[in-house]
Amino acid sequence: MTVFTYFEPLSAGHCAYWAQMVLSAAARDSRISRVQLQTSAKLADRLADVISETKLDLTILSDEQVSAFTDGSLLGRGRAQWSHARDILTQQCGRVFLPFFDHAIYGSILDRRPVNGKISGIIFRPPNDFGYAPTLKRQADALRRWGTYIAARRPGLGPLFTLDEGAAKASGARLRKLVFLADPAPDTKIFSNIQRTPRHDGRRWFLVFGALAERKGVFQLLEAARRLSPQTASRIGLRFVGKLDPADSADFITQLETLKHTHPALALELDNRFVSDHELACEISACDVVLAPYQNHIGSSGVVLWAAAAGKRLVCQNTGAMGHQVAEHKLGLGVDCTDPDTLSRALVADIAQPNARTLLATHTAAVFQNTILKGCLQ
Repeated sequence: MTVFTYFEPLSAGHCAYWAQMVLSAAARDSRISRVQLQTSAKLADRLADVISETKLDLTILSDEQVSAFTDGSLLGRGRAQWSHARDILTQQCGRVFLPFFDHAIYGSILDRRPVNGKISGIIFRPPNDFGYAPTLKRQADALRRWGTYIAARRPGLGPLFTLDEGAAKASGARLRKLVFLADPAPDTKIFSNIQRTPRHDGRRWFLVFGALAERKGVFQLLEAARRLSPQTASRIGLRFVGKLDPADSADFITQLETLKHTHPALALELDNRFVSDHELACEISACDVVLAPYQNHIGSSGVVLWAAAAGKRLVCQNTGAMGHQVAEHKLGLGVDCTDPDTLSRALVADIAQPNARTLLATHTAAVFQNTILKGCLQ
């Protein structure tokens, strides 16, 4: 029997979804005597139901603590996160799970004080060579990352997980093996009672959803749309659903409005807000193709899994974990999303109907929960 602490200083993205799953499973696990959650007031509010159901011990992190864990330099954040996780175990031996571990890994290297238990987490951006040219810069980056994982080895560091299957396999021959953690796809039942409402305009509608930011290729997509002929544009619709990144918001809206004026044949829509899972399921059901024009993102993306769960064709980058998943499981079309001409051609390309059964069979909530708890409690 051990104490399991879920330490989550972040509050955006997948945080609530993953925390709900892991905390619920931990509360049912006979190997765990007590479940603790340390997080911000913002995320605790989003987790109110699971907190009530599991009767876990909740600690609200102060604004100053959250700032120390999330702001400033990478090394500063990493040391603060690792130090806090170690302090949790100083009070009582057990296991601490810190989901986003890319920064805390440096804390493990720099802070060599003993740990009264084990600290584990997920490496979101491990080395991945899929689709990339073997440049000296990329090879040096990979060596630096592998060297970091090796240098962090110590009794207090538990298993390191990765959502990237390719990186997990590549780590097998090295001293620090990464454990593959299958990012769970949405339950397909969320789409079962949703009926698609045809738009009756004869267009092929593409959906871009999630956090709308430059790094996710929204500007490259606008540039690709500019290169469509008027005849082709009249058959295309681009819909953006999600919250615009504050740093990119004004520029994106300006470019979107300019494109509407210069290319009136093209249908463009923006819903600039955070949407619920049900609303997102409706949006995906209504589109023809899901677009994820990330700019050579190393890690995985929930966009891929949402498209797979809905049985929708996908156009995304042909590199990294996303490129590997699309190619391996035949989920759609992987292209160079950094090139507007290539992306423009993808908007009119034939895309085979995906068959995501293999992916969906392994990327489940149960597999995700079991992998984490098995690794943390071993």
